[in-house]
Amino acid sequence: MLYSLPLSLRSKCMSHPEELRNLVINEVENGSSISAALEKYNVSRSSYQRWINLKKETGTAAIPPRNTQPYKVDNVQLRNYIEENPSAYIREIAAHFNLSTGCISTALKRLKISSKKKYVIRRTRRRKAS
Repeated sequence: MLYSLPLSLRSKCMSHPEELRNLVINEVENGSSISAALEKYNVSRSSYQRWINLKKETGTAAIPPRNTQPYKVDNVQLRNYIEENPSAYIREIAAHFNLSTGCISTALKRLKISSKKKYVIRRTRRRKAS
């Protein structure tokens, strides 16, 4: 029979919560077989091995922090610039921050600011006189 996790131990993300990791490791350390513990908590053997290796290396089976790089443009500075220059085109914003237009477009999407339109010179056709 599979062990049903209480809501507090269920995670909304893909990784297993730290409490579950410790439950499985402690059960195996207290004499239960690995297969029985993994089946009880519905955990794969590869996840268990990863947790054991992580515990050996760091001393804990906690979820390691992700290494995320900072954004190229500061959110506050970009938002302030947009408030001061609401009619600025993406290329103008990019030139101000010395970034590419793609980078500014991505930052605007991240901030949920509607995308500024591209500056396009439109040619008008002349009608031929009949």
